[in-house]
Amino acid sequence: MTRNNSLFVGKVVWITGAGGGVGQATARMFADDGAILVLNDRYKERIAPLTNDLRSTGTNVLVCAGDLRDPITAERTVDLIKSQVGRLDILVNSAGFNVANRRWDDLTAQAIDSVIETNLSAAFYCVAAAVPIMRQQGSGLTIHIASTDGIRMGMTGGPAYSASKHGLVALSHSINLEEAGHGIRSCVICPGGIDTPFLDHRANPPSAERRAVLLRPSDVAEAIAYVASTPASVRIDQITITPAI
Repeated sequence: MTRNNSLFVGKVVWITGAGGGVGQATARMFADDGAILVLNDRYKERIAPLTNDLRSTGTNVLVCAGDLRDPITAERTVDLIKSQVGRLDILVNSAGFNVANRRWDDLTAQAIDSVIETNLSAAFYCVAAAVPIMRQQGSGLTIHIASTDGIRMGMTGGPAYSASKHGLVALSHSINLEEAGHGIRSCVICPGGIDTPFLDHRANPPSAERRAVLLRPSDVAEAIAYVASTPASVRIDQITITPAI
């Protein structure tokens, strides 16, 4: 897909889970297109190489490291945005998590909470923190990375993961129902099979041959760019993107 690389110049983009996978690919993509980045990751040391790399190319990067399962992290991030740049154009909820032992026979209460809090509660906290500033400016876009497991039940992800991603789909659609009058749009992207280190969390990680035909994080980043590039009069509610093989 050919993009207008000046389209996002000066736009403020908040990306969660920016330390790897789709989040990192999305950060690099928006940086290449001139955006001002606000990056979250649970671990400061994981996001530091990306931050240093982007700043070395002149990208304006703000960082708020911390665990988004704690709502204070989202609140601190928005406080940083208000004090440093004063607006928020796009929120990309790309933080995600799953446990290795994910079937009902193996799930513990702690594992269930970790999956649902990371994939769903954290996204809720970010939206709740972002919506007021978007309402005030009369515009904004939220994009959420769910999964094909969020639109059907799959055996691979397990029940906790699937439930959390179904919830994320509902979260996105609820924003469109309630916030359209404030100029806020939302899209949920449901990828299936992305080759990221996330796959290493499976009890039986896929082979190198299988990984070779999966989506790349950059494929999902391009879908995010497409959604973000549409005019304010256009809303893309949901996208499903899967490997062709």
